[in-house]
Amino acid sequence: MAVVQIETIGTNVYAPKDAADINLYAFNGAYDLTLAQLVMAVCIRQAALIERGCVTKMNEINASANWLSALSLVGEQIMQKSNLDAVVDLSRTGYSPKKVPMRTSIRSFLVQELGQAASSLPDNIRTHDNKSKAFALLKNAMNQAATNNQEQMIELQSYISRRDSTYNTSASAIKKLGTSMNVTAGNF
Repeated sequence: MAVVQIETIGTNVYAPKDAADINLYAFNGAYDLTLAQLVMAVCIRQAALIERGCVTKMNEINASANWLSALSLVGEQIMQKSNLDAVVDLSRTGYSPKKVPMRTSIRSFLVQELGQAASSLPDNIRTHDNKSKAFALLKNAMNQAATNNQEQMIELQSYISRRDSTYNTSASAIKKLGTSMNVTAGNF
């Protein structure tokens, strides 16, 4: 790590009697950065960490939206088909199934992907009541996924707000630092 070098310029007329010399910091050893550049680098690093959090959160929101899309597709298939063994192609949803193949039956999706007990499923989905029963199993997962998606959106907005605040704070700090250094230099 580079050494921080300090340049002492003496005590100005406004300093209290017997005060220590005023130090103007020149960070020539830290990759030839001035104090303003060093403060900006720290602020930008913090903003970059927050930015990475934003990207991660956006990816989570995307995955959640894909899960909702898969649930919707299966729900649509329940309403259109008469058999729980009808094949559903999840490839058009963007969702990557964890426990079933991309082309799977409605029954397999409900049992393996959603974790529903096979005994809770109707034998067929020919009647309106049976379709409603099968769809009700999906509805809870859809509600949970939608709530989760909304929470993630709020977290993303918080990340973006923090990132913007970090950039604004760094710009303000640099401006104040420059003004302070100019005032100090002007007092000599």
